[in-house]
Amino acid sequence: MNKVHSKRVWAPPVGRGRPPKSRVDTFRERVLRTVISQLPRDAPKCRFDQEAVLKGGALSQAREQRISECHPVFQAARRWPFQLLEVRTVRHSRLRALIETYELDPADLLPSRRIELPAASDGHVIFFPDRAPDTLLRRGDLYGYLALLTQFRLSLLQGDTTTQWITARYLVRSISGACLHTAIRPHARTLIVLTMRILSLLPHPCVPVRIDRHNLCELIRSGEAYRDRSIDPLVHYSVQACQAEQATLLWPRLSRL
Repeated sequence: MNKVHSKRVWAPPVGRGRPPKSRVDTFRERVLRTVISQLPRDAPKCRFDQEAVLKGGALSQAREQRISECHPVFQAARRWPFQLLEVRTVRHSRLRALIETYELDPADLLPSRRIELPAASDGHVIFFPDRAPDTLLRRGDLYGYLALLTQFRLSLLQGDTTTQWITARYLVRSISGACLHTAIRPHARTLIVLTMRILSLLPHPCVPVRIDRHNLCELIRSGEAYRDRSIDPLVHYSVQACQAEQATLLWPRLSRL
């Protein structure tokens, strides 16, 4: 008598374990590891954690907390809102959690919140989002980039297409200033790629905002933040008139708009 034996194929349980790290998570972790490598190792309380991380050990939240208690520099770095580089939709509650670090006057409505950014190299303190994007660009540092990134995501949530498009252009130009930070510069190429991805959130009717990677890399190598007469990391477009039955064409050009 023939017997049919069913073969059971093992499959891993669904929904268990940690979710895989995204590219943004990996970027954040590498930046934090770079910050840790630049910290002094004179604090016995967290020296073991620092050495373990530098040897490739896991950068867990518990280790982040212990190192933060010893080094305020790292405490500030772990609050950098790089999660805003994720292409997926960010909820209002999540956006609040990412920017509330610098909050002065809490309010129920996010647009009315007043954010104080750390002092720039010139000693000036900027309140966000009370300032225009050109003021944030002139900071020429990482916090200017992060504030513009926050404004970009905030305008997306508010459906403010005009502000989103304008902010995207300033965001691209602020990348070189962000890369002046010693913890960001080794990962400049990844930051460029992640910023290029976030630009895909612009609505289709907008004139595209593109990054000229050659110009941007040259600007980063020069060790300077963007200024009015600097190399422009934006790809510029000119509008060419077409026949009525043709679609509008956008041609890149070298000169500025």
